[in-house]
Formats: sequence, structure tokens, C-alpha cells
Amino acid sequence: MQSPSRNAFASGTRVFFWNAEGQVVYVTVMSVSQSSGTCMLHLRTDDGRGLSLPAAGVSHVQ
Repeated sequence: MQSPSRNAFASGTRVFFWNAEGQVVYVTVMSVSQSSGTCMLHLRTDDGRGLSLPAAGVSHVQ
């Protein structure tokens, strides 16, 4: 499986993921970095929380 391109997640890109309770969480990409070959997204939730997730764990908002 090919890792997601850093360009696919430019700052300002809207993405979402499902949390542990099965709820959809919408976030905005703030920045992108590489860590041990993994594309990491640094995100801000709609309610202002900051977090980081692997790019493979999120989906683009359509």
C-alpha cells in the first residue's frame, strides 16, 4: 500500500475521522510532517482541539 502524498493534505484541507465512540470528527489540516516514513497530519478540530494522526487514518471531506 502506498502512503498518502503530503500534497494531498495541504494546510486548510478539510478531513474527517471516526473516534473511539464511532462519532465522525471534522478537522482542518494545520500542517504535515514525515515521521519514520509515516505522513503525519497536525489537525485542529472544529471545537478548537489540536491533535496529530497518520494521514492513512483520515478521509477527505467531499
